[in-house]
Parts: sequence; C-alpha cells; structure tokens
Amino acid sequence: MSAVAESTDQAVEAELPKLEEVQELVYGLVGQKVTLTRGGKIRSNQGGTVAIYVDDQDEMAAFMISDIAFAAYCGAALAMVPPRDAHQVVLAQELDDNLRENYQEIVNVAASLFCNNGPHVRLKEMLPLSRELPDDVISALRRPVARMTIRAEIEGFGQGQIALAWA
Repeated sequence: MSAVAESTDQAVEAELPKLEEVQELVYGLVGQKVTLTRGGKIRSNQGGTVAIYVDDQDEMAAFMISDIAFAAYCGAALAMVPPRDAHQVVLAQELDDNLRENYQEIVNVAASLFCNNGPHVRLKEMLPLSRELPDDVISALRRPVARMTIRAEIEGFGQGQIALAWA
C-alpha cells in the first residue's frame, strides 16, 4: 500500500513497511520469536499508546498505534522483565513507568520502518491512546493516508496488536 507524502521540495512515494521488516525490527529489539499476521482492531479504551512521528518540517507524518498487550510485552521482553509481570500490566490496562520507557525505546527505533519506505521521520512523542488526544492527532488517526493493522505474538509473552499509518 502506498501513499504520496508532500514535502516542501517534492512529492515522495511513501509505503507502509512489509510484515517481514516489522518482524525483523521487533525480533532484533526484544530477542524473542515474533509471529505477525495482518488484521485486528485496536480499541482506544484499553490502555494502548500512539507514537507520533514527524517529518523534517515537524509536520505529523506517521503513527504507530499499539494496544496495551503489545506495548507491555515488548517493553518487558526488551528489559527481560518476567512475562507474568507484563501480564499483570495488561490486566490493569495501564503501562507502568518502566515498561512505558522500554516501549518508547522500541517506538523510537521503529521510526526506521517509515524511513525505509518513505521520507525521513523521527519520533516526536508517545501518548496514551485515549479520547484525550489532541484534536489534530484524532483527526489524522481517523483519516490516515495508509494504514496496516497487525496481530503480533511474542513468544513467551502473548499476543498484542499494532497499527502503522501514514498521516
């Protein structure tokens, strides 16, 4: 799936990353086998996150949305936190500070997924996925140029979901 992202100098073809690229990145960071399949739905009322990426002009360019399970399991695997602790976070529907910080490292590196397939982007911020998001973020999330939702099974931890989108 591709989209055209406008920059001040030229139009750039921007594609969503392939599943294999996402799988390679997550595996490389968390050190656990990761199985990805397309599909799923992320609900905004279940404690997930939205990573906002901006282009070189500081304009919103892309998003990585995750449910609480994906964020908790990745954050835990990155720091070798026991799976049972990550499961407790999922049940509580709120990332603790340690797992949030660990997961933010993952979404920071995940900017490369977009850079490999389109214009340069960098992580601006990671926010809780809730109805309290800024209006411009909500508007962009509702009408992405391109979006792919993925189910991710992290061996030893569990299943979560992420979505990658061009704003």
